[in-house]
Amino acid sequence: MKLTCLHCNHEFDGRVFKDAAGWHSVCPKCNYLFDVNMPTGKIIMTFTDPIDDEEDPYKYFTDDFTGQDAHTYYAFDTVKDFIQKWKEICNKPNGMWYWVVDNGKTICSGACDPDDINIFKEHWKDEEIEW
Repeated sequence: MKLTCLHCNHEFDGRVFKDAAGWHSVCPKCNYLFDVNMPTGKIIMTFTDPIDDEEDPYKYFTDDFTGQDAHTYYAFDTVKDFIQKWKEICNKPNGMWYWVVDNGKTICSGACDPDDINIFKEHWKDEEIEW
């Protein structure tokens, strides 16, 4: 994610993590820990990558999104907007592991796969969407 340190204004591609106090990142230049204001929305899609930890590539593979080391984060207010973006990136995802969270509940997790569309169709079966 593109981040700017709140202490030294250094701009960098970084990662965010979540704990009980919220979302944070650490500046690689000055090591300052700072809060990150993440976009909000009904639907969240976020990515991380197993190459980030070669000793334990399944470290981030969990059923529920923990927020640990997210490097790409999208927020959507509508199912239509989410599906449009998902279709755009599903064949070239921004990382290996991803999560889709609807109103705080994880509905899809794991490796991004074009067949995940079936999970979304089932979850949002009452929505009027062009699948």
